[in-house]
Amino acid sequence: MKEKAKNIFSVFKWGDLIILLILIVSLALAIYYFAKPQEGGTVEIYLDGKLYRSVSLNQDTEIDINGHNKVKIEGGEVYMLYSDCDGGDCLKMGKISKEGGMIVCLPNRVVVKIVSGDLDAIT
Repeated sequence: MKEKAKNIFSVFKWGDLIILLILIVSLALAIYYFAKPQEGGTVEIYLDGKLYRSVSLNQDTEIDINGHNKVKIEGGEVYMLYSDCDGGDCLKMGKISKEGGMIVCLPNRVVVKIVSGDLDAIT
């Protein structure tokens, strides 16, 4: 008796292949959408719970915060460049670039976060 070699069409039906293709394309689009850098975002810097400064994420600059901290915005990313706090944990937080990203320096009461640059319906 001859045994037939199985190909992909004998294992799956056409409907299964179409559904699989749709899932793969949807997954690729979702990865592309969520992995792309945020454009038009705003960096908000809070000192003692009050808004200290708000700067566009696209504007490359260094911001000195009362001589205790320095924040650097460069290439669409934000990071803590300098801090005189004891632990230096805020320096180890690395770069943030997406909405919701946050850097916190507890001893100096500084919070740096990225908010959306999109206008909402109320605005």
